Amino acid sequence: RAGNLVGALFSSFAVVFSITVVVLVFTVNDLQALLDSVYPFIGRIPWAFACMAGFAVIIVHWHKSPKASSWAVKGVGMIVICQLVGAGVTPFVSYAMEHYVMTKTQMGIMNGIIAIVLTLLNILAFSFLLAGVYADRNSESDPARHRQTPS
Repeated sequence: RAGNLVGALFSSFAVVFSITVVVLVFTVNDLQALLDSVYPFIGRIPWAFACMAGFAVIIVHWHKSPKASSWAVKGVGMIVICQLVGAGVTPFVSYAMEHYVMTKTQMGIMNGIIAIVLTLLNILAFSFLLAGVYADRNSESDPARHRQTPS
């Protein structure tokens, strides 16, 4: 069942992505503007694949350790959010520069604040992943503790 669920998730992602690309190509008048707006997301594709693989592993192993898996889902989900927000910063800053009167100092401050927030969210995401790694471990179940020493 877990394998079927993972396959369904990947297939759904591929179908939604394909439909989106086809709709955008046939409805957008300025294809170069579309490519310019999508460019920041292209660099995030490896992260997207890593997160999808992470979700797949979490789903497959959920029944073995639900507590660890729930922490891992929170961490991977937070990484996805950070990647999407990070990719959206460049178009947002470009839009702000074109439509609002902002000085370079104000733009620098805005970029700095966004960078600090994204860094804190990434730290939180990796903390969730670390909590997932150690969530189901018991010191009593450590095999090294149960080894008997020769007398």
